[in-house]
Amino acid sequence: MLDSGVNKLRIVGKEGYKDYDKFLQIVHGVDLALNEAVCKIAKRFQVEAITRKYETAVLLVCHKDNLDLFLTSVELNFPTVLRVLLKQVKTVDKLKEVVKDINSAKMSGEIMKRLAEKMFSFVPKDLHLYSNKYSKC
Repeated sequence: MLDSGVNKLRIVGKEGYKDYDKFLQIVHGVDLALNEAVCKIAKRFQVEAITRKYETAVLLVCHKDNLDLFLTSVELNFPTVLRVLLKQVKTVDKLKEVVKDINSAKMSGEIMKRLAEKMFSFVPKDLHLYSNKYSKC
């Protein structure tokens, strides 16, 4: 936290006092359950141990078909969680449903790459990029 250049802890934003208190307790070694708000605080202060712990917790519930997990994995930049969730997507329609709510402006390059790979996995292998009328040129 000291290396992040922050010398004051201001309690502002969507997170409340309880989430900051929980964050500080976890930083000091108390074993508490994490939530998304605490993970966002940890991300802001660059405490990787907490963000990785939360990513592991999210991976444990990835077997559920939950659109919120997709949004969380993109927002918090959890490519491993996204990869596991994308394995469950079996149709183009489901992929459209997942992608329509994602803010692509804040998406990391790695997350965007994973989504593009999944999108192109639905293209038939024998499809040619050029039709016959253009191949004669």
